[in-house]
Amino acid sequence: MNTDVNSMSASTRDGRTEAPSAFITGDRLCTSCGYNLIGQAIIREPHYELLIARCPECGTCAAVQEYPLLGRWAHRWAMALAALWMLFIVSAFVGTSGMLMGLGLGASEVAAEPYSYFIQNVFSEVERQAGRQAAGAGSNSNLPQGTIIIQGPSGAQQITTVGGLLGGAGFQKWWATQDHASLLRQAGGWRSGLTAPTIAIWCFSVLAMLAVGWFWAAMLVQLSRRGLLVWGGAVFLLAAAFAAVPIVECITNEPSWGWIAGRNQMVPRFLGVSMVIEFAALAIGLVTGRPVVRLMIRMLLPPRMRYSLAVLWTCDGRALPGAG
Repeated sequence: MNTDVNSMSASTRDGRTEAPSAFITGDRLCTSCGYNLIGQAIIREPHYELLIARCPECGTCAAVQEYPLLGRWAHRWAMALAALWMLFIVSAFVGTSGMLMGLGLGASEVAAEPYSYFIQNVFSEVERQAGRQAAGAGSNSNLPQGTIIIQGPSGAQQITTVGGLLGGAGFQKWWATQDHASLLRQAGGWRSGLTAPTIAIWCFSVLAMLAVGWFWAAMLVQLSRRGLLVWGGAVFLLAAAFAAVPIVECITNEPSWGWIAGRNQMVPRFLGVSMVIEFAALAIGLVTGRPVVRLMIRMLLPPRMRYSLAVLWTCDGRALPGAG
């Protein structure tokens, strides 16, 4: 609505206000109680020397210059944007945990490949021995028909039934009679998983989680460094909960082939090691994120454009970025 002012009142600099000689001549509603301010006197507020009209009902000050109000939709849009922001934060939090677990699982499965191939090669040799002994076994043998003798890794003889030895069922039967720790030692131990592809995935995971840490450090400006580390710990705990699913599967699943057997034995340990390495990179990113972002802002933005991002300085108690 329009506000008509007939004339202005004079005011002194010492805070004294002279008698008003201007009045609101148009309809003007109080923003607090809705009272129509038509006819109210316009005075100069003594502290800031602004022209105002005071509501006689609730005492609210109304500026002479009126700005349009957004009404209820402003609150509705604000609530919608806040909900979208919370949805984004929660989704990114869960996504970061899933990323941490997924990268660790990928590295652990790659690390299990050499041992898996070793197990499969050993079983293939057992199959060949079984086939040869089954073909050469005479009908006058004292052993039951379909029985063979296989030399075990410790030198002791093992009696294995030929029937069903070939294929997945035969592998399960053979795997149940083996010393798994001895097989792992013959394959080179846990160090057999430290291959070039595994180390390459670790390097990529470290860089990825370092960048994710920088992202969260810039997004969560309301948190201190300690709060950021607590946030990172919560991400790691959720990732550990995700990792419990494949670990339980490896422990309880009965392998039907060499690849699954090697995976079941190697994945739980390498998954834990990979996630610890990734969490260390995430923690470093959370701690160093804001200094890195501030450095990038200084390098990429001119001084007059840095003040819009001044919160990245003030959140750590630093002075606003200067022209240097």
